[in-house]
Amino acid sequence: MIRSLAVGVFLLGTIPLSAAAQPDSVAVPDSLANTSVFHSEGARVEIHKPATWHFVDLQSVVKHRGSVKLEDEAFLDAVKKMGKRPLVAATKHEASYAELNPSFQLIVRPAANQEGKSGVELLELYIPRLSQAFTGFKVVRAPFAITVAGRPGGRLDVSYAITTEDGKNLPSRSTLVLVPNGKVVYQVGFSYLPEGPDKLTKEIDEILGSVKWLD
Repeated sequence: MIRSLAVGVFLLGTIPLSAAAQPDSVAVPDSLANTSVFHSEGARVEIHKPATWHFVDLQSVVKHRGSVKLEDEAFLDAVKKMGKRPLVAATKHEASYAELNPSFQLIVRPAANQEGKSGVELLELYIPRLSQAFTGFKVVRAPFAITVAGRPGGRLDVSYAITTEDGKNLPSRSTLVLVPNGKVVYQVGFSYLPEGPDKLTKEIDEILGSVKWLD
């Protein structure tokens, strides 16, 4: 059986693309249970999941959801404390799904010494490390410029192999979108199968098209 939540997301400087274990049952926070919208004044962002998708219960969703907009210095300090945890994550199928579950995560991290670089430039820096870290890693589409809710960003599509619990290598694909904004970088990562009904196409555009910046 493939672990139920496989999210191809690049976390801070370590940039892992991995299958993360997910409990058989999850309790979605009440604030998200009856909506497809993740809205965080604290993180200065709003994003929608597809209506039929499922929010994943993450401690960071509750901890960092935030109802108060922070001043710039306090906002950056809060971002540093978020660490590698996503603000929000969602999957196409429920947690008990036995196959590779298409998913996305939203992360915000400090730009640190990469401040001023474009989304495309940041993605180009990631590729050499990724090629050494993952089995069968290939660049499907090289980093290219996109716009997310009016802000310039970059997109990268890659493929690699996920190791199943019985030791088999399963082809997988990930899409990473980076949107730098001053001292922080917003990351939206997608993981999915390269072919078949669980390949993500229009869902990526739908989710990125739902982003709103709250500053």
